[in-house]
Amino acid sequence: MKRALTALGLVVGTVSLVPTLASGASANSSPAGVSTPSAVTAPRSATGPATSPAADQVCATASGAEGCFVKYGDKFTVADTKSDGYSAAVSWDNYLWDGSHWRLYRSGGCYNSAGAGTTGFCNYDFYENTSTNAYGAKGSKLVFQACTYNSPTDTVISCGAETTAVNDG
Repeated sequence: MKRALTALGLVVGTVSLVPTLASGASANSSPAGVSTPSAVTAPRSATGPATSPAADQVCATASGAEGCFVKYGDKFTVADTKSDGYSAAVSWDNYLWDGSHWRLYRSGGCYNSAGAGTTGFCNYDFYENTSTNAYGAKGSKLVFQACTYNSPTDTVISCGAETTAVNDG
């Protein structure tokens, strides 16, 4: 089933990276013509290329894409792993513990349109699992999935399984 990221309520930040950059790249807050709902967060910055995998990360895969949450630094890396004409993307939901249950706090996404064999990252600032959050309790987790994404049509082609990471970095 093809889905549009904007139809899912996500604003996708662009990671436009090439394997070697003379200077940092920048992120667009959303695709052209897409507004940013208050409950959705877009990446603040994108630089690259990403470094080698870290021990403090949790990864999700899909055919043609890998997305990893790096706990130390609160960033997602997005790797395009297949020459298929699609971008690699990560869509994420951030849940906070309110003392009795997990509540969705914000959602977002990040995509890498630089082509196969490239990896980039989007920086965020999430509550740590051990810090007092917006609901006055402690607890923060991310539920995310890697996807392939058709940038020109704003359509998700396919996604892998959801992965959960507790933000204890």
